[in-house]
Amino acid sequence: MVCSVTRALLLVVFLAIAPAPAFAQDHADIATPACDLECLKAVVAERDRQYTQRFDAADKAVAAALAAQHEATAAAFAAANTAVVKAETANEKRLDSVNEFRAQLKDQAATLSTRAEVTVQFKAMEDKVAAIQQLVTAAEGRGQGANNLWILILGGLGLLVVAAGIFLRTGATTKESARYLADRAAGN
Repeated sequence: MVCSVTRALLLVVFLAIAPAPAFAQDHADIATPACDLECLKAVVAERDRQYTQRFDAADKAVAAALAAQHEATAAAFAAANTAVVKAETANEKRLDSVNEFRAQLKDQAATLSTRAEVTVQFKAMEDKVAAIQQLVTAAEGRGQGANNLWILILGGLGLLVVAAGIFLRTGATTKESARYLADRAAGN
């Protein structure tokens, strides 16, 4: 009851300060001293009803705005959550590919030879190649020596044949010459 009395007093003060609304024109007798308390109560009740309607409309508008804001916030939050999930999925895929690349590098490092191993293998190969070169050189030297020996043997045989031919030819010529001379001396 105190609240409604306070409300009524506030309305009376407001009515005294504020310009008269359009419905007050219907009540021209409010401004006259003959207005009784019932008329004033009716005016106050009418204005109270109008203000209550305004407050109710404002409350509804605020509630609708808050609901719309809540929906917009919920939609933005859902979109942000979706974006975060997508970003996390993309990041996981990227990390998986990085981990796969690391595993490939680890496998490659496990199968590749180290510098020390390769150096030892190359040194062994160089030693084998050097040994083979020495064998080839020795074989070529022996082959060259054998060729030279055959050349000397064949050359010596050729000289012997030539010398024998000259000796035989010279010996036959000498015999023939001696016979010729003997026949001439005998008078033929």
